Amino acid sequence: MGSPEPRATGAGGRLVALAHSGQRDALLTDPEAVVRDAARERSRLLDPAATEAELPEADCHHRSLLPVHYAVSRTVAEACLADGWDLWSLAHNRRTPAEVVARFARHPDPRVRERVAGRAGLDPLLLEELAEDPGDAVRTRVRLRPLPRTWAERQVIDRVVGRTAEDIGPVAEMTVEPDVRRYSRCAVSTHPLLRRVAATCAGLPREPARRLADDPDPRVRCLLAYSHPLAPAGAVLDAFIAAPRQRPHLLTLPRLPAPVRGTSSTTRTRTCAGWPPQPTRSCPST
Repeated sequence: MGSPEPRATGAGGRLVALAHSGQRDALLTDPEAVVRDAARERSRLLDPAATEAELPEADCHHRSLLPVHYAVSRTVAEACLADGWDLWSLAHNRRTPAEVVARFARHPDPRVRERVAGRAGLDPLLLEELAEDPGDAVRTRVRLRPLPRTWAERQVIDRVVGRTAEDIGPVAEMTVEPDVRRYSRCAVSTHPLLRRVAATCAGLPREPARRLADDPDPRVRCLLAYSHPLAPAGAVLDAFIAAPRQRPHLLTLPRLPAPVRGTSSTTRTRTCAGWPPQPTRSCPST
């Protein structure tokens, strides 16, 4: 794990709020006193009253972070509603009081209602109401994952929705991942967004991975190329052509055809574009 100080500021810090209870308990009972102390300090932000006391009045990074991840009191939520402040964050936060979530579901901003529609633990009647929402993005979030749903499932959808494959790139493993069987079910979904979710899973079994390698959605194939060890060489090469910003990562993959990995950047670009190689130029004679 390294020295206690990085663990105290990292694992003992944000993960206290973001990790599941078993991981939080492990940090709170860590053999290193500095980790335990940092974990106790941050865990108080799971107390709505502590968050209310620490919430800055001025708009700043710290204020925007607290309503996303930490427990909020009814007083804080009501103040934000009155001011129209931090609403997207509060609609996203799993610890926002249920009665406030219900009000967010009827908020005029469709981005706020979309956040509510993606929540786990949502009241079924509220979900039915959102299924008839005038906003297409809101209805889509309802259709993507029926109840019951987990917060980890919400998070893997959040990673891909509204973003291009090049923007997403290879995804890091989450603190709490959905069961791989969930990803396998996503791989056979009729909805392309869920197939894109499946394509981000490096541990996806062989058969669903092969299915996604032939998916009609190029974004699915591209995400598979970034993440899965069984992605075919052709899919990796297609991703290399389509996503210039991801080429540094793709060049590290053994599945990228060797002629592409072993040439200069200029030659790779011309080859991928289907252009003929540049002619060899000799030095002029003097």
